[in-house]
Order: sequence, then C-alpha cells, then structure tokens
Amino acid sequence: MKKILFVSFLDFKEKSIQVIRKTPEAYRDAGWDVRYLVARDNSVHDNYIYEQQINPSGIEIFRYILPWNKLINRVRIRPLVRIINKIRYLLYVNKYAGIIKNMYKEAPFDILYGYEYHGFLACKLAKRNKNLRNVKLVSRFQGTFFYEYFKTGKYAKILANLDHLCALRMKSDLCIMTNDGTQGDKALDLIKSGNRENMLFLVNGVNNFPYPVNSAQSIKDEIRILTVSRIVGWKRLDRVVSICAKLLQAGFSRFSVTMIGDGPEKENIEKSIIEKGLTDHIKMIGAVPHSEINENLRDAHAFLSFYDSSNVGNPLLEAIRANKIIFTLNNGDTGEWIFHKKNGFIYEPQVGFEEEVCRDLMELVKNPDLVRTIQKGIKETEVDKLWTWKERFEFETESVGKLVSDD
Repeated sequence: MKKILFVSFLDFKEKSIQVIRKTPEAYRDAGWDVRYLVARDNSVHDNYIYEQQINPSGIEIFRYILPWNKLINRVRIRPLVRIINKIRYLLYVNKYAGIIKNMYKEAPFDILYGYEYHGFLACKLAKRNKNLRNVKLVSRFQGTFFYEYFKTGKYAKILANLDHLCALRMKSDLCIMTNDGTQGDKALDLIKSGNRENMLFLVNGVNNFPYPVNSAQSIKDEIRILTVSRIVGWKRLDRVVSICAKLLQAGFSRFSVTMIGDGPEKENIEKSIIEKGLTDHIKMIGAVPHSEINENLRDAHAFLSFYDSSNVGNPLLEAIRANKIIFTLNNGDTGEWIFHKKNGFIYEPQVGFEEEVCRDLMELVKNPDLVRTIQKGIKETEVDKLWTWKERFEFETESVGKLVSDD
C-alpha cells in the first residue's frame, strides 16, 4: 500500500473550499494509506471561526492550533495582523519540519505532499534530513496572484509575500498547480521556477448538478441573482450592491439577490445595502454548507462574480455546471471560459462597466431568445470543458503514484 503524508496550514471546510478535503479523501479512496498534518487558525481574522472541525473517516489527522489567538483577536490594525500572522505561521513551518521527521521515523511514507506554500515550505525544510531524502516530494498550489503582481508592478505585495514566492521557486518532484484563472503557469515561467518542467496545471472538478435548469420563460416576472464568495475586499461584492442600486435608479425593481458567504467585509456590505435602500432586494444568508449551495443555484437565473483578480474559482465552475447565466469580468483567464452574449456576459474591468451590466440584466427579462442562446452556449461549455471530481482526482492520484512505482 502506498503511503502519503499531507502537510497543510489549511484545515477541512464544509462551507467553502471543498478541494482541501476532497484531495486526501481521493487518495484514501484510491487505496492509499493517508495521514494529514494540519495547522488550524482559530483567530477571528481567518474563516475557520464559522467552520466546525472535520475528521474524515479513513484518514489519520494530526491537528495543531496555531498560537497567539487571544493576542491576535484583540488586534484591529490589519497590517499588524498580517505581521503577527507571518511570524506565527513561519514559526509553525519550522515546528512542522521537526514533526514530519519524527512521523517518518515512527511510520515511513512514500510521498510527502506540501499543500499550499506553508505546507510545502515545512516539507522542503524537513527534506534536508538525510532519512527523508528518498521520499518523493509533491508541491500543491491552489493558484497564485504573482503573475498579476509582477505584471501590474505591485512590488509591495511581492515583498510582503516573499515566503510564498520562495515556495513557488523551489523544486519538487511534482508540482500540482490549480488552473483557477490566476495564470499560475505563467507565474512559474516568469519567476523561472524549478517546478515549471514537472507541473500539472489542472482545473478543479465540479459535482454534477442535480436540478433542472430554469427556462427562459421563468425570468419574465423577476430575475433571481446569486453570488457565492468569501466577503473580502478583493472579491468586490460592493460592485454587486452598486449594480442593484443602478437598477432601481433606472426604474427596474424586478430582481432579487441572494449573497452566500461570510468574511471581514460583511458588516460594510450590510451597511451599504441599507444606505442604498436595497434591503427588500438583497438577502445575505452567510456561509452555508456546500450541500445547500446547489439549492440556491437551482432557484437562481443569473450568477454574478466581479472579483478584482481572476473569477475562475469553483463558484463560477459550479454556476457553469448548473447552466446559469454568468456575469463576470475579463481578468486573469476568465475570458477563456466566458464569451460575451454567447455563453454569458463578460466585461472589461473599467469605470462604467456596471451600467452595461444593468442594461444586460434588464434585457434578459424582455428577450427570451437571448436567454436561450446563453443557456445553450453555457451547456456546451459545461460538456466541453468541465471535469467531474472523480475524473480530476483519478488523473492526479495516477500521476503521483507514478513517482513511487517508477523507482
């Protein structure tokens, strides 16, 4: 039986990123012996504050709680929060390197899998021990913003994330980079990463959608809109609020919005909704278990995603699977998925695009032919481009397994 140790600073989630949990479960289902070493951040500044601890069956979990939670919970100055977080995470990178070495002594493993950059740095540090030199090392990244940082001259961001940059440059036996639209492949090229030649650049999988798609006729009375994201600044839910305010100003009130998610900007978004007189139109329901998101997708006609960076995360992929009418921005690789008025609506991220969104939303209500065209186009995109989770992980586990079987 092949044995794998995952090392991660991302704990399992029920209400957001599903791939974190699905990854070790896929190896378990493929017959691997799976252990998962994870550091959990329980501070109010992270998003585990509304997530229960999860212990999947058949996976041996070694969970540690990051220190200084009481201290960091009192801090309200965001730059200071980032500095404290940087220190405590890097301290645990060093701590985990020692734990990895001890775990190998007690029960050797074939694959060391560094999930995201802190986990990978801990693995890389542990690999300096002579006993682990023959263990194969996998690096796993959920995407990266470094291509955008370099291209737009965000040097302060680069300096603030040098640990992440170092992890991207360091070589592993196999690098798995999520193709989430942030152009991680180009980032590795740009920084001349040692991982570029042995990288798997993979789109995440998506569950099958269990409900029928709304017809064009169902939009006539009211257009129902959905957003799904953490409520943080760069995901720009303020743009959705602004668009809704413009709809009312244009005399159009036949719309409703459901916002799924939680995060540090929730209070500001709630305040803006009240100030703009949108409480009858926008409902914030917080973070919900992932299983409930399908029910909200079933009821929605349109899905809105206007992140500052790439919008090709799992929420958008799930909206494609559900054949929803997508409104988004042309940044990152989003333009490789959505084509304007063919399988959705995509706009250049410039001043005034909100007015275009308003016009197109109102057009949907009075133009069922356009709705049918979009729905046909997005169905074709679903069939041509999406993987199921099963397909996605079969490809990964077989690729990682070859690192061992080819010895």
